Order: sequence, then structure tokens, then C-alpha cells
Amino acid sequence: MNQEQWQLIRELFELASQLPSEHQQDLVVTQAKDDQVVIDKVLSMLATQNSETADDQFIAQKSSLSQLVSDSVNEVFSQPEVLQTGDVVENFTVLSCIGEGGMGSVFLAERRQADFSQFVAIKVIHRRQTDASIELRFKRERQILASLNHKNIASFIGGGEFKQGQPYIILEYITGVPITQYCTSKSLTVKQRLTLFQQVLSAVSYAHQNFVVHRDIKPNNVLVTEEGEVKLLDFGIAKLIQPEQQTLNAELTQQQDRVLTPGNASPEQVLGEAITTRSDVYGLGSLLMHMLTDQAVFDTKALNSRQIENLILEKAPNKPSYTCSCSSNKLLKKRASILRGELDTVVLKALHKSPDRRYSSAEQFAEDIQRYLSNYPIIAKPDSTWYVISKFLQRNTMSATIGALFIVSLLASSFIISRQSEKIAQERDVAIQQAAIAEQTAKYLLDIFDSADPNVNDGEMITAKMLLDSAYNKLNTLDTAALTKANLTLTLSRVYGRIGEYPKASSLMDRALTFAEQVPEDDPKKLELEFMVVIERGELLLTLGEYSEAADYFAQQLNLAMTTPSIKNQLPLSVYEFFLYRLNFGLASALGYQDQNQQALEYYVTAMNLAERTPSLSETYLSLGYFGYGSVLRHLGKFEQSAQVLIKGIALERRLHDTPTLDLAHGLNQIASTLYNMGKYAEALPYAQEGLDIRRDIHEYGNVEVVASLGMLANIFARTEQLEQAILIRKESLEMIVNTLGTEHPFFAQITYVLARLYYLNGDYSTAQLNFLNAHVMFKILFPKGNVLLAGPSIGLGQIALQNEELPLARKHFQEALEILDNMSAKRNIMRAKATGFYAVTRIKLDNSEEAKIDLEDAYAMMETLYTKQGVQYVQF
Repeated sequence: MNQEQWQLIRELFELASQLPSEHQQDLVVTQAKDDQVVIDKVLSMLATQNSETADDQFIAQKSSLSQLVSDSVNEVFSQPEVLQTGDVVENFTVLSCIGEGGMGSVFLAERRQADFSQFVAIKVIHRRQTDASIELRFKRERQILASLNHKNIASFIGGGEFKQGQPYIILEYITGVPITQYCTSKSLTVKQRLTLFQQVLSAVSYAHQNFVVHRDIKPNNVLVTEEGEVKLLDFGIAKLIQPEQQTLNAELTQQQDRVLTPGNASPEQVLGEAITTRSDVYGLGSLLMHMLTDQAVFDTKALNSRQIENLILEKAPNKPSYTCSCSSNKLLKKRASILRGELDTVVLKALHKSPDRRYSSAEQFAEDIQRYLSNYPIIAKPDSTWYVISKFLQRNTMSATIGALFIVSLLASSFIISRQSEKIAQERDVAIQQAAIAEQTAKYLLDIFDSADPNVNDGEMITAKMLLDSAYNKLNTLDTAALTKANLTLTLSRVYGRIGEYPKASSLMDRALTFAEQVPEDDPKKLELEFMVVIERGELLLTLGEYSEAADYFAQQLNLAMTTPSIKNQLPLSVYEFFLYRLNFGLASALGYQDQNQQALEYYVTAMNLAERTPSLSETYLSLGYFGYGSVLRHLGKFEQSAQVLIKGIALERRLHDTPTLDLAHGLNQIASTLYNMGKYAEALPYAQEGLDIRRDIHEYGNVEVVASLGMLANIFARTEQLEQAILIRKESLEMIVNTLGTEHPFFAQITYVLARLYYLNGDYSTAQLNFLNAHVMFKILFPKGNVLLAGPSIGLGQIALQNEELPLARKHFQEALEILDNMSAKRNIMRAKATGFYAVTRIKLDNSEEAKIDLEDAYAMMETLYTKQGVQYVQF
């Protein structure tokens, strides 16, 4: 849900609330602009307000949402307590009730022994809970606390359920005060407050590393002991994102993502959008603002929840220095000069409305605090004036139109006054040029979206694909700078590639190259554009199966980037590292597709090292690095290590994105493949199925990624004696490839080969032989310089000849396979093991060769190294 939708929801709710209930739905449906999200949300809110009873007296009593909430809380608080003084829970004797909430109660308890005593807090859910999601949330909190062990997080001691069924948690009892109160009572200096805040950052950073987002960071949840030690509390609405918690998380995500503390919630929490670690960064910024100014970010006293949400969504926070300077407290006024500048920037970056413009992580936030304390330049930079103006224009369209006239006049005066300044004149020219580009680009986009107007299209429903085609067709009409044309064309090429329209993607890539060449040499963006074209062209070559050409291309461009000092000097460091990552990753992928796995491994390691040390890359690309690295480890037979790396990447991808992504689907398919190669088919199946479901939800029928997931599923079926089903899936996959990539793509040859293997396993040797021959011919055409894939059909044909007792023919095929592997320097892998083993069996049958018996033992040794003697592949071999 975006901010525009939220504004419409509020307006419609207020209007409909004034009407009789029987007329409310008509108003909402009429005024909601056919936005089903808005309609559903408003009607849900109205249903809550009106209740579902026809009893007029009951409706009168419940006429407001606040009354509903109040009554629910009163009902909960009126329930008898689960625990009484003197009750014993796991050797702890209850002393008193020390806290009440809508969800449960907290009791102080003590365990006393002869030589020691220990105080704990026991948190218990209320006895009568009508909402099962609350119990799930409570259990999730218990699970999260059990997984955390950090000195600045309240320690988990135990937990369980009472006979009545209520869950409970036993925690370390903290005798402390809220961190803001501690700062005030101890009269801490700014430096002392920042040092104390670093403990909070350490705790939150640790939680994030363990895939936990707190989501409710506020003063009352951060206590400080008398000794000055911070303790982070209350993970009641935290989110745990781990593979093994997928089912629980899915249920809770749907029901609990809107659970929040209004005064401390981030904008995305208010809007019900995806919650990531950057939401906690906002909470940390809110907490630091309070610690530095002795005031909350927004004054929410006497405001209702809707007014508070308006503040969070629409009002920019004041600078901490400004807040202090406006105070009547002399100490705070004096503090303003310390906060002005760098600390203002740090706090406002953490509190940015847009998650993408906040610190990328708690670690980066902590780094900037340490930089400030150590007198090093901070990472954060204040928003540019143009950014602030652009956001104002987006929020205030009407007033901005009037204001624009004033600004134009003011600029005109400034230009006249500053005519003698060459620098200002240059900046003016650039501004005018950029304005013209913006105007032309906006017109281009408006023309595209006008095509969605039903009046223009006779009421036809316009799809995203149709809009994309409209953009493609109108590209020639775009009259703007070459740089803008190149960027738009490159974007269209990328999108067409992702939806499988490869001819258009390739055509647009050529046009993007042409536009890029037309950009003036002195344009600082030209080099950055050229590298983006390089990256996308390499990725397109990989998609089209041009692996050898892609490898040469990436290697050439990587060498150029690393050996040309002017390139590094002209590009911002973050942009340069981004290109190095993409070039290393692309080269690794191309080498991996050609089974040059040891070389691929080196480039994947380089790419991951770049991503791990660069926060902007970590957030977007690190998980992909893990998936590529894990894939190569699998091809090298290092299955346990591959599984560990892939699970790590999947966990990271789940932590960064609340909704499933195509990258996650890729990782799931990779871990399924590794587990499959380990013979763990039952474990591989759910990963393969989830990856397929994600890809089917996002892609159209026939996309190559869907084909890849289907292939993994077919492999598992084949190994679990469901050969007929595996064959059906592979045949369908082959049809998909024909429709999307054609018969000349390597994927068509690969699936043909796999289908041949399935027919062979199913005992249909004649059909298997035909498919092996077809795959063999196609691989020779596709890889004239040779490829290890050529060995597969040769081994298959040899097995059929061996099955038919055609021993000389079998020997010929196995010899050919071994020659291919020798030429490709493919040593101890599964292809080598099979070719060596079957060749040895053939020679033993022909002349009982002693040397062949030694080779057969070597083949078994290779299989044992790859799969162990317990592995299904070893047993079947």
C-alpha cells in the first residue's frame, strides 16, 4: 500500500463514518477509483467500527473504534491472573505481579538456594485469549529470545506451558530505567550518550545477524542498569526470518505486520509495507533523537492514532540542534551547537521517510557514530536541496505550481545578478538542460500511460506487457539527450530479457550501445553508462546461452576496469566496486556454465568479498553471490560446504525481503540440487517445490526459470522411482524451451540429454538412444571448441551398447567420452567416474584386462569421494 492509497483510505473512512451503515459501501465503491485494496481496507475498518450486530444499543456503545479497543482491554484486565503470589514455576516462587499489558502479565519470581538467590521475570499470556494470533506471537517471542545470547539483550532462562495451555517465558529480571530517563538523571554529556547508544546498536546489530527484526525500539524497551549496562527488552512483535521458521513466519506476517507502537513506528510500518532491518534503523534514529534532545521525534500528546500516523507519514523531523535551540532549558540550548552539523545529519539519515535513504544496517549506523566520536568524516550526507524540493513538489502539487512561478522569477533575478560568475552560468546551463530532459522524458512516459486510457483503447484492459510494448514502440519519438535515451533503452532491454522476449531485448541492447556512443566524452555519466551497457550485454549473452563469448567479454572488461587507472579515478568508489562485483560475478557464471568450476570459484570468492565489505552491495547482491558460490562447490563435489553456503544465502534473502523474490527461488533451486546430489531427496523436495511456486507466481508460462525449477522436480521424481512423472515434466519443459528460446539454445540440448537418461532408466532404450544421438549432435554444433557436456551423450550411447552386448561399439563411445574429458581437463567428477567405470567394465568383458580392474576400482573411489558409500548414486553405480 502506498501513501496515496493510505490518504484515500483515510478520507473515505471519515466520509463513510458519517453515513448510515447501509449507505457506506455504496460510497466507498463509488469513490475508491476501482482500487480493490482501498475498498477492502475501508470496508474492513467500517465493519470494525460498526460491529456485526443489529442491536442498536450495542452499536451505540461501540460507536467508535477507540471504544472497541478500550472495551477489549478492560475485558482482558478484568480476567483473573494466571499466577498468584506463592505459586512455583520451574523452581521459581512468584513474588508479585510487576506489569500488565493487553497481551499478558509479568511476574517477579525468585529462586532461593542455600548459597545463592536469583530473581527472574515470568511473562504469561492472559488466560482467555480469543485471538489465536496473539498466542502465536507470544510463542514467536519465546523462540526469538531463545535464539539470542548477547550481553545487551535480556537473557532467556526458560519457558513452557501451564496445564491450562497458556505459554510462559522466564527472563532475566532487569532492575533499570528507560535509557532516556537514565541520560537525564545522570546528566550525561553528548559523547556519553553516544557511547551508551553504541550498546543499543550492538544489541540490535546482533539481533539482525541472527535474522531478527525487533520492530518496537523505544525508550521503555531499552533499560539501563545502575552500572550503566544497556538491556534490550520486549521482542513481542519482532520478526524472525529463517528457513526453518517459514510456516510460522508466513502466518504471523499476514496477521501481525501492522502491530506497532504508533509514536515510534516507521512510515513503512504505518503503511503496512514490507518490514526490513531498515525499519529498526528508523527506531534507532527515533531513540537517538530522544536521547540527544530529551524529546521524542514528534509530540504525540493529545493526538489520536490517525493524527500520529499523519505526522509519521507527512511531517519531516526537526533537526536535533533545532529542537534543542527552541528549548527553554539552558543546558539544551547549549547542546544545540554540539549537535549542529554532523549529528543532525546522522539522526536525520536514520529517520528518513524512505527506507532506501536510511543507513543500510545497524552496523553502518554504528560505524558513523564511531567515526564521529573518533573525529573521522561521517558516511552520511545531508539531502541535497533539489531532493528536498522534489519531495515537497510530490506532496504539494497545487501549491507547488504557484510556488514554481515565484521560483522561476527568483532564478531569473539570480541569473541577472550573477551574470559575471562563470561557475553559476555553467550550473544554470546544466539546470536548464536537465529540466529539458526531465520535460521530454515526462512527456514520453505520459504518452505511454495515456495508452492505458480506456477512451483511447475502446475500454480494452491494458496489461503491464502492453504498456511495455507501448514504451518500445514510442522510443523513436523520444526527443531528448543521448544519455537519457541510452538509459531508457537499457532499462527496456533488461525488462524484455527478464520476461523472455529475447529478440527485442537483444535489439534494444544494440540501440542502447548506439545511444551510449553518442553521449559527449566530457559527460561525467558517460563512463558509468558504458559499464552498465557492458554488464547488461554480458548478462544477455549468458541468457542466450553464449557462454564462451560471455566469458571472453566479461574477462576483457574486467581486465580493462582493473588496469586502467583513469576508470577508477573517474567513477565514484561505490560505483566502481559495483561494476567490479558484477563483472566478477558475470565471469564466474559464464565459467560455471562451461564447467570450468575451479576458475569460477575464484571469481565468485572475489565477488563475495566485494559484496561483504560494501553495505550497498550486501543488501542487494550478497545472497546471489552465495548462490553462485554454492553452485560451483556442488559441481566440485563439495556438497556439505555447498549446502552451508546456500542455506546462508537463503536466510539472508529471506531477511532482506518480506515477500518471495526470484533470487530466493534461484537459491531454493540450488539447495534442492545440492541435497539431491547428496541423495537427500525428501529434504530437497520442499525447497524445489517452493522455488517452483515462486517462479510460477511471478513468471508467465514457459519462462526459463520455471523450466529450471521443473527440471529439479523431475530429477527428484526420477530418483524416487516416479520415472513416468519425471518424463512428462521434462517433455513439457522441452516444449517450453522451444516456445521461448528455440531449438538452438543449449537448454534444449541439455533437456534432450536428460530426457534420454530418463528413457534409459525407464527401460525404453530405443527412445533413449535416439535422444542421446540428438543431444550429441546439438552439443557438437553448440560447442565446436568442445565442452564436458559432450561426454554425457557418449556415455549414454555406450551404456545402451553395453546393455545390448555390443561391446566394441560401447568401448568406442566410452573412449570418446574420456577423450572429451581429457581435452577439457575435467578430472575427478561424476562424468569422469562414469566414463572410467563403464569403460573398465567393457574392457573386462572383452579381454578380462587387469588394468581395467584397477580403473574400475578408481571409478568407485571417485564415486565414494563424491557421494560416500552410503550415497544413492554410489550404490546405483
